[in-house]
Amino acid sequence: MKSIILLIALILPLVASELPSYQDLSSLTNPEKLATLKKGNRSGNARFKKLMYWIHEYEVQGIKPKAFLAELYNCHDSAPYANTRHVYAPLTEKLNLEAQYRLGRAYGLYTASNLVLLRKGNAAIVSKGKYTGEKIEIDHLIPYSKAPELENSMANLTWLPRTLNRKKSAKVTNGALRREKALKAEVGWVWKGK
Repeated sequence: MKSIILLIALILPLVASELPSYQDLSSLTNPEKLATLKKGNRSGNARFKKLMYWIHEYEVQGIKPKAFLAELYNCHDSAPYANTRHVYAPLTEKLNLEAQYRLGRAYGLYTASNLVLLRKGNAAIVSKGKYTGEKIEIDHLIPYSKAPELENSMANLTWLPRTLNRKKSAKVTNGALRREKALKAEVGWVWKGK
């Protein structure tokens, strides 16, 4: 196992030097694509994990997450909107994705073995802190059961270790209330299922 991890650690920098273009990666956050993903199966979660992988790879090459996300979102033609199928709030999404990238670093999600998993949209393993050894999950700040239109919104996804995710369940947290305010300010989204 150690030899496989070492091999991966040696190969990843070589792969990272050939980064895909922002346009090629823009499908991960494209609101038209996210709005048409099948509802109820958390399709946006794999895109979120892949996006965290690519933010990391660009950062390794000297491009800050904020600059990466600005370029990525410049590839979209859509104006911000909120409807019953999807909510697209690019300012809130970029801020959330930056915060989630930092949180991923705090959980130790960007190890060589985790990067292999994230690149494919799979769950990484927490390697730092109290929850070391647990799978990381994607949670919805505003619970899916209360706002299904936010299921695949990059503004609403967050890392959470499995134990914490099971404890939280569909509870409304202070983070959910803050996210509601941000979405209302940016796109006029009103949380009807509270």
